[in-house]
This record gives sequence, C-alpha cells and structure tokens, in this order.
Amino acid sequence: MTDQPARQNNKFSEAALAEADAIAESVSTTLEGRPPVKGITIDGPASKDLDDAFWIEKERHGGYRLLVSITDVGSLITPQATPALYKEALERAFTRYYGETNRPMLPRLLSESKLSLLEGRSRPAITISIPLDARMRPGEPAIYQTCISSSKRFSYGEVDTELENSQNEFSSVLLMAYNIAYRLLQKRKAGGALAIYDIVSGWATTEEGMLRRLDAGERFKAQVIIQELMILTNQACALFLAQRGLPALYRNHKANAIAPERSALLQMMDIAVSHPEQFNPDRVSVTVNVSMQRARYAPIVEGHYGLNLPAYIHLTSPIRRYADLLNQHILLAALKGEPPPYPKEQLAEIAEHINGAEDDMKDAKSAHFLAAYDKEIRKTVVEAAQEPSASPLADLGTKKFHSVIRMAAASDALSPAIEQEILRRLEQQMLYANDIFTLVFRYQNKGEAWEKVRRAALEEIQRQPYLAISILLMGHQSLGWGTPHYEVRPSGVNHRMLFKASVKVTAAEQQYASSQQVATQKELAKQLASAEVLAKIAGIELPSLSSHETSTEVTPPSSEASRDVKLQNYKGQLQELAQSRKWDLPSYTEVARTGPPHAPVFTVEGKITIDGREHTVRCIGNSKTEAEQLAAQQLLQLVPDLPSTAATNALSGGKNPVSVLNEMKQKLELSDVTYTYEQHDITSDQEFTCICSVMTSDDQTIEMAGTGQTKKDATRRAASRALAFLLTGDPEN
Repeated sequence: MTDQPARQNNKFSEAALAEADAIAESVSTTLEGRPPVKGITIDGPASKDLDDAFWIEKERHGGYRLLVSITDVGSLITPQATPALYKEALERAFTRYYGETNRPMLPRLLSESKLSLLEGRSRPAITISIPLDARMRPGEPAIYQTCISSSKRFSYGEVDTELENSQNEFSSVLLMAYNIAYRLLQKRKAGGALAIYDIVSGWATTEEGMLRRLDAGERFKAQVIIQELMILTNQACALFLAQRGLPALYRNHKANAIAPERSALLQMMDIAVSHPEQFNPDRVSVTVNVSMQRARYAPIVEGHYGLNLPAYIHLTSPIRRYADLLNQHILLAALKGEPPPYPKEQLAEIAEHINGAEDDMKDAKSAHFLAAYDKEIRKTVVEAAQEPSASPLADLGTKKFHSVIRMAAASDALSPAIEQEILRRLEQQMLYANDIFTLVFRYQNKGEAWEKVRRAALEEIQRQPYLAISILLMGHQSLGWGTPHYEVRPSGVNHRMLFKASVKVTAAEQQYASSQQVATQKELAKQLASAEVLAKIAGIELPSLSSHETSTEVTPPSSEASRDVKLQNYKGQLQELAQSRKWDLPSYTEVARTGPPHAPVFTVEGKITIDGREHTVRCIGNSKTEAEQLAAQQLLQLVPDLPSTAATNALSGGKNPVSVLNEMKQKLELSDVTYTYEQHDITSDQEFTCICSVMTSDDQTIEMAGTGQTKKDATRRAASRALAFLLTGDPEN
C-alpha cells in the first residue's frame, strides 16, 4: 500500500524521542531484582518488534505448565513518567503495516530494539504462568514481573522444520507446544468457538470467527502454536481482571441479531473447508462475515462470540497495540495492590478513540484495494465490450467480478458481455450473497436485461437458500430493512422430524411475509422462508420450490397437471441431512434431454453414498430443477432411520437426556458417552460447563457443551444438546 493518510505523520515529536532515549538507558535498571525465566520466540522472518515468548514444562503429576512472557512496556511508558510518548502512542493506537515497512506505535529504538524480546538480550517482562491438566483445562494463573533473555528466535518455517526433524535442544518444547496448541484448538471448537485452522486446505478463522484464506506464509503449524497460546493467555488475564471486578479494555464481540445459529455457522464452515467442491468456501466466507459485527473495545465485559468466551482482552502485544499497553497498566496495578489507574469513564473515551482508529485503518485498507480493483476492472470491461466472443471477464476472480457487478449496477450500464457472464456464473453457482444483493436490491435498475439477471439471481437464491439470510442481513445493514421476525415450529411426518418456518420483514416501509416453509432442519426452514420473502421484496414472482404440502409420489411430466405440482426443497433437505451425518454430499447429473426445444424433458441421475454404499436414482422432470428435486425426494426414502427413537421420546416427553444416552449406549446404538467439567467464577455466582462427548456406533465423535449453576444442570444441558444433534443435526432443538 502507498500514499496512505496514516503514513503522512510517521515521525515522533522531539519530546517523545527524548523520553524514548531515557527509557532505553533505564532498561537495565528495571531488571534489578526480577527473577529470570526461560523463553523462545516465534515470529515472521522479517519481524523486529517481538512482543512475546513462551516456555513449556511438563509437571510431575501430569499435565503441563505454560509460561508466556510479554515485554513489560507498561512499567516504563506511563502517563506520568512519559507523557509525550504515552500521548502519541494513544493517538496512533496501533502499529500499521504497509508491505515491507510500517508506522510503529512506539519509536523503533524501543519497539525494535530495547523492548523487543531479541535473542540473547535481557528484557523486562510480565510472565503469566498457566497450569494445564491432562485434559487441557487451565488452572489459576500466577502473574509476576520477570527478566527474560530469549534462548532462541524461531521463524514459522524453522519451527515446522524442527517439528519434522527434531534436531536441536528445543525440539521437545516445540513438540509439546504444538500438541498442546492443537488440543486447545480442538477443545475450543468442541466448546462452540468458531475455530478452524486447516493448513492443508488453506483456510482458517480469525479471532472473530471470520473465515479467511491463508497466504503461503501462514500455512505453518507454528502459526497454530502462537494463535492458541496467545488466546489462552489473553483469556486467563481477562478472567483474572473480571473476577476482581476491575474495568479494563475488554475485547467484546457480537453476532448480528438475525445471524444463523452458531451450530449452523460451524457446520457450514466445516463442510466448506472439507468439501470445497460442494460448498464453496468463498461463498460461505461472505455468509459468515456478514453475520458478525466488528469486535470492539469497552470497559465492561460483554463476552466474545467468535471465541465463545465470557471475557476476553488483548494483552500480549503491548509494543504494537495501545489496548494491550493500557491493560498492562491495569494488570500491574492489580499485582501491586494499587487502585485501578484509569476510571471507567476515561476507559470508555479511550475505547471510543481506539475503535474509531481501528475502523479508519480497516476502511482505508478496503478503500485502497477497492480503488486498485476498479482501475483494473474498467480496463477489463472495455476489452470485454470490444471482444464479446472471447470475453476476458470469465478469467476474473470472485472479488474482481464483484467490482464489475457493482460498477455496472451503479452506472445502470449492463453490457451484453457483462450480462452473459453474470448468467453464466449464476448457472454454475459462482456468484455469492453480496453479488446477488448488489444485482437485485442495492440499485433499482429497470429494463429487460436487468429483469432477466434479477430473476436468474432470485432463482439462484431458491436453489441455494442459505444465501437468503445473508442477503437479509445486508438489507438490514445497508438499506435499513427491519429485523426479520421468524416463526418456527416442529412438525412430524412419517416419523421424521420436520420444521415449519415463516418470516416477516419490513422493507421500504412495507411489510412482507412468507408462507410456511418445511424442512428437516430448523435452520433450513428459516432459509427457505427467507428466500421466498426476498422474491416478494424484489417484486418478482417465482414458482415455489417448497410448500407445507407434502408430495407423496413422484409423477413424471406426462400431463399438464404435473407442471403445477409444488415440490418441497428435497435437495436442501438431503444436503442438510448429509452434512449433519457427515456423509459425502449428494450429486446430480443431467444424463438426457429430450422433447422439442420449447418443451424439453430432463432426466437427472442422483447419487449419494451412505456408510460406504452408493445409492443411485433417475428421475424425469419438465425442468432440470424439477428432475433434481424428484431425485432428491427418492434418495431421501433410501436414507436409514436415525438412531433416535429414544432421543425423540426424550426431546418430546421430557425424559432425562442423561438416562437416554446411557440407554442408547447399553443398546449399542452408541459406542461411548463421557462427561468432563470446568468451573467458572467470573461473577458472584458459580457456573459450571460440562462437555458431553458421544461416540456413535460408526466411530463419529460428537462433543456438546452445556452450562449451569450446578454440575447436574450443566450435565443435563450438554446431554440434551447432544441428543438434539443426534436427532436433527441442530443442538438447539
């Protein structure tokens, strides 16, 4: 990035530089009386501002002790001792990175030298010592001021090489670190965190649970080590402060009110990463991203949705983030028994400033890349208009083609080349929720060509209804639509649990309502209702793919009456069921097309593999969509009943779910059921978390968490969610 506004004032004042010089001279004095601790660092090969180091020791009684040492900036930079440096650090709020250079929050003399945890150099630190038992449950941390001299500086690539070869004195520490980090990641995910780090597929989640592609330089096991150890440390410090009722700059994160349920988001991301050929990760990324709000700093505890934690702070990067530096001040005061250094009102003002600086930084970055895209895209659009027979638009990636759509819609200039490429991508399911929202709702363009692509886009929503809730979110955020209000209720047909859902939403001061939509899962029923209401908002009438009426037989298109048959979205039902049972997703192939051009007849072959056995059917329809739906309906009849008779009785009749799971285990419907517990005390009331681990007869493992004021309540809640997942694929049913 170049010529960014944030880079214009890259110099510190003379007063701030003078204070930095004084700190550099006093570092050795600060070390006096501090106990030494071991540590190694892992950072990018070009990094100079090293904030944190870690060390791991194996305990005699089992388990581990994790030592995370953070450079002690807070003891040296304070409002009283270094007012100029403190003020300018607050104004900058973050270190900002621009390709091969940066705009540091602190002068380089400190951030890249005297306070950086360089190998072999003694530095003041704050060490958080966290005990971990054999099940990776953290105990009460010990926090104290120390002196650290990093024993070794590793790059990410060097760590991965060491894990493979195990050739030096740090091999055992690195191996323990990776095993612990991997287990912490899996435990967070089992507990409901939006947590993925898949080096092979190249996808991971951010701290806020946003799905993102990994660059080549991020596909390292070492990245998982640093991510998990720092999350654990920040969490431990947050609980330390929250338990004492101390205001700090907590990192809070929320989902939007109409976002999909947590279990649906997790399932969607898992399928996208493991089966990208069936569930495009870029498309899922858009869905997940619009479901989340930006994380914010605040002096009160509101919880972190992405991490699924009751309290969280940033503390491990005081060289690079002002919030971490301020939280160090608060932590140091607590360790010394001093009153909090910042009143709550001042923290609120600081939080507002930092949140604004973070928004400006992200918005400036987005604007920079958007401008770069637009310049390149305009050239491509001109070339496409000149050579429509060999359009270069087909070679554009997802983000760049979205720029094409946005520019075409904003200028009301839909050329034949752009129209053709939009329709091609819709047919191949290559457009995402933000593309469709821009085409259909953001701009009110008129004309036959726009009507054609808008109709095709709405038909795509019906084929892929999970897009619908994302589009409603975009309308809520961008166009001021009201919050959708859903009505969902269970219904049983032929001993199979179904859900009926309808939705109402206000757009442009008019209320729209869907009919009842039916699906095997609650979330899918809501998606179908959302897809229908979007068509009504757009003012385009489409044939329904779903209805509360159940078709009982497959009718070939031998009569005109068959054209009026309303089919359920059997494809959606089968796909959701396959996802919940971790089967390979079904496939549909057009094997024949007969009849005259004005009235073609389609034959589609549907396939699904269940427990190693492939099932195949062929169905005929007046359209490809109809034939696919009929094939999915027949495949649904071949699905074996879920092992859920006892579970159904428990969920409907109030029977103790713990007893039901035990009964299913005795009948060999389940291989094993175990419970583990954690106790929290961040408020005056105790709270327990129980993790219920269920192993099915086909060796699938399901882990569900439940919380309660007693172990009994937490156990019942966890067991209930596990039963619900066994029955419906949705733990909240």
